[in-house]
Amino acid sequence: MKKLILTALMATGFAAGAFAQGQVFADNPNGVGGTGATTGGLVFVGTTPITQDFSFTLLGGSSAGSLSVLLTDTLVGNTAQGDYSFGAVPGQFADQSGNPLTVPTVGGAANGVAFFELQAWLGNSATYAGALAANAGAGQTTVWSQSTGGASAVFPKDLDGMPALIITVPEPTTIALGGLGAAALLLFRRRK
Repeated sequence: MKKLILTALMATGFAAGAFAQGQVFADNPNGVGGTGATTGGLVFVGTTPITQDFSFTLLGGSSAGSLSVLLTDTLVGNTAQGDYSFGAVPGQFADQSGNPLTVPTVGGAANGVAFFELQAWLGNSATYAGALAANAGAGQTTVWSQSTGGASAVFPKDLDGMPALIITVPEPTTIALGGLGAAALLLFRRRK
């Protein structure tokens, strides 16, 4: 009898744990309805939907204040524009490192709702912070919430609630002016 009660309690605990998490596909099918830099939930470089290789980190959590890294990947070639059988739209993306699409799990996603943030960057940096430090093009979305479909969903949800992500590329003149300013400070410091 004790074994039966213990087994029932464990099963209930596992079911509750499964219900309190969610999964999403690491892909972005947005963009059919708009191509402006503030619409459509696409990835942009400036005001143009991205058509080049880029890296991204997907963060997720049960609240806006509990985000942690779910996935980091680099999209190369066709996957940078989306790799969809129905035709790619520039600015979409489909993570292809897992075959099929990578499905990260978000813990504690009560009622199948989770919070996400996407960071993206250009160049060879391994992280978003590294790209910022190297003055490479980088950008991030605002934090958004969306359904993950819950434990009862047949398929995880796409990142269909994603807002637009705008990668800002520093202009060469801005970098040059920063370098000249640093040189002037060094010279001024030497003279004192």
